[in-house]
Amino acid sequence: MAGATGAAVMVALMSRVAAGVAAQGGAPIDGIAQGTSLAFLISAGLGVVTVVISLFVRRNPAEADA
Repeated sequence: MAGATGAAVMVALMSRVAAGVAAQGGAPIDGIAQGTSLAFLISAGLGVVTVVISLFVRRNPAEADA
């Protein structure tokens, strides 16, 4: 469910940026390129944050034996 939601948010973001560029008179391909770049940048940032958070999560040794 989270994967589908994340993909939908990224596509919506890409579309919003592409529409904004087109509204300003830019070429559609430029809008698609800028939207894709922004979506990948946000995805990469969220990935880095997730990895950093995972470094601080500890398991309870009592639960590891179960």
